[in-house]
Amino acid sequence: MDVKVGIAGVTPEAGVLIAIEKGYFKDLGLNVTTEPARATAEEIPLLSTGQLSVGIAGPEPALFNAVGRGIPAKFVAPYAVLAKGNAYAGLVVRQDLIDSGQYKGPQDLKGKNIAITALGGTSEFYVHTILQSAGLSNSDVTFQALQLSDMPAAFANKRIDAALGIEPVITALEAQKIAKRVIAIGDIFPSGVVTFVLMSPVFIKDHPDAAQRYMTGFLRGVRDYYQAFSGNGSNRAEIVQILTKTTVVKDPKLYDQMVANNGMALVDPNLTMDQTLTSQMQDYYLQQGTQKDRVDLGQLFDNSFATFAVNQLGKV
Repeated sequence: MDVKVGIAGVTPEAGVLIAIEKGYFKDLGLNVTTEPARATAEEIPLLSTGQLSVGIAGPEPALFNAVGRGIPAKFVAPYAVLAKGNAYAGLVVRQDLIDSGQYKGPQDLKGKNIAITALGGTSEFYVHTILQSAGLSNSDVTFQALQLSDMPAAFANKRIDAALGIEPVITALEAQKIAKRVIAIGDIFPSGVVTFVLMSPVFIKDHPDAAQRYMTGFLRGVRDYYQAFSGNGSNRAEIVQILTKTTVVKDPKLYDQMVANNGMALVDPNLTMDQTLTSQMQDYYLQQGTQKDRVDLGQLFDNSFATFAVNQLGKV
């Protein structure tokens, strides 16, 4: 059975990548191949028609709007989750603003240019929450849409003052001493799911048994990653070797730095599907007008495949 998965090559997707490399999917009779992940708005049509079996998505307005139009996309498991102290994602501020005392706390973001990956989406929601904590609103700053790969240059030439970044970009910025992480998203939201496994409704309907097997293989990969970076670390060297081969983070030393900075993406070894953060994001999108109609999250979340996989492998 062929299964096509959209992959961006970032560490939260490690469960898939590890399962492919270690043959977990093959053991279950699945031939899992990957292709570059697209933006959510582009990926949804491929999932809805079955051209893609599995994708990755955050709770973005494009997804909510698609579900509102009747496209039965399903969140079936978490990729990356939040916990207090985890700094995989966070607010970074230009180093010279910190050194000069112009930035001492989030209240000093007023009047600043802040880079986010997409206007009206998840990164804007996180920054909005930080602004609110300091008594500020979106109108007190200027948002600038910028790809993560363009942030170092934008900081270096002082085109931006702050940004919502993720690893390994944050560690690279700090190594170059041009920006510093000042707020970890895990400290703002000590629980919740950041990105999800998004499964094709065609794949679910036509091949439910294969979908269950896929989730079981995926969970085995997730647990290897969990052991490496949140467990006893006995398999870390092996997992780092796989990740340097299959993700965008090619330098093994970067993993040590990210671990030291609490910057490795977190995963849930029991694939718990918490809807709380997704619900808060939906409220924000509706308020901002980037989402048209409220979606019943019961239409979007399907826990059955994660439950099946956990029952097969047992809880940890």
